Amino acid sequence: MALVTDPLRVGFVPEHFSTPLYFAQTYYHLNARLIPFPSGTGAMIQALRAREIDVGIGLTEGWIAGLGSKRAPNGVISREGGYSLIGTYVTTPLCWAISTGANRDDIRNVEGLRGKKMGISRIGSGSHVMGFVLADQHQWLTPNPTTPPFTAHPLGDFQALRNAVNNRTADFFMWEHFTSKRYFAPSKTPSSQSTSPSMSTTSHSPSSAAHTTSLHTLNSPFSQATSPLATNTSSPFAHTPTDLIRKVGEIYTPWPSWHIVARHPTDARLEGFFAALDRGITHFETHQEEAVQYISTQLDYSMEDARTWLGTVQFARGTQGVAPNVVEHTVAVLRQAGVLVDAKDREEISRMIAFQKDSGAMQMR
Repeated sequence: MALVTDPLRVGFVPEHFSTPLYFAQTYYHLNARLIPFPSGTGAMIQALRAREIDVGIGLTEGWIAGLGSKRAPNGVISREGGYSLIGTYVTTPLCWAISTGANRDDIRNVEGLRGKKMGISRIGSGSHVMGFVLADQHQWLTPNPTTPPFTAHPLGDFQALRNAVNNRTADFFMWEHFTSKRYFAPSKTPSSQSTSPSMSTTSHSPSSAAHTTSLHTLNSPFSQATSPLATNTSSPFAHTPTDLIRKVGEIYTPWPSWHIVARHPTDARLEGFFAALDRGITHFETHQEEAVQYISTQLDYSMEDARTWLGTVQFARGTQGVAPNVVEHTVAVLRQAGVLVDAKDREEISRMIAFQKDSGAMQMR
């Protein structure tokens, strides 16, 4: 049994979204051992169930898919636990870039992805779950589970996924836009990556009444596809032809993108964790140039991208607690996409959430 004085073992994804967590530990005495999980939420789920970490900060869809009711190949409905939802980290949706290899001329747009090989980090990860959301949006799902819209290939981290779409182990994968952007190959034509005849140019808010996901290629802070890689000679990160990718589309999560889970919600150390994390978020919001410097020097992002990203993200004001309506909506979308099966709503939701907060405070902005 851990002592109150022992540091929490906190799993996180070492990307730009982790900046407030860094500030919490640097300035506000967060008593935690921060453990990076480059391959994302799916890996943290395994670590939580193996008792290797106490807390995880990861993607909403990954956490909820891991807790929801699923049907095994033999038809048996199963539920796995190992953690509970305890907090909200980012209230804005996440933009996933849909990418293929830089020279994959056989894949030109999202419509051409049906039946292809989808690279994912791990089974149950956000990169896996969002594939089903994409398929549901395009009406590619069928009642027959033996004919999936694409085959999923677990490959590990972002580097492995980039390599896979270039060596044809996979045809496409999805990863957060700004993390992907530094690896976009220069366009062969001025508009080859920024527009596509198959892509919608109409923006639909993820918080709309229809709660639909949407694809965007124009009029979006995410639509600039050409990377500064070719000219940014000061970058400390090396890139090779097998690193470079080409973006064929985008999809947004129709829910707040990041949540916090814990293996033991009654852990007395969580009170100090939330207090320090809230102060780290306030520091992030009031010291944005410091955030840009940290992101552009310690993480794999340019200063320009860091500043652009700041205008697209909103962290929670008070991280403790999860709004039930957010979980209900996410479960509903994941059921529609075939990730989860039907179950009694109240029973499902109450089992997932350890700390609830007012749903009215969680409207996406």
